[in-house]
Amino acid sequence: VNGYSEGAHVAGDVLGGHKDDVEPDMTQPIVSVSLGCDGVFLMGGESRDVAPTALMLHSGDVVVLTGHARCCYH
Repeated sequence: VNGYSEGAHVAGDVLGGHKDDVEPDMTQPIVSVSLGCDGVFLMGGESRDVAPTALMLHSGDVVVLTGHARCCYH
């Protein structure tokens, strides 16, 4: 669970681009549920050379990363 304060001006309230690729079972999906404030979710590629796509998420939105998406930066 990651918690963030409202507003981009709050230092430390961001999660840098990363891969969740160290779990022993990569067949299980990553599920992200947004609650509260709107936020931008960046979905990239397998390397940092791929420009990410920005997705605006609102409270109640769910993102599921499975299959190939498990190997991508987000």
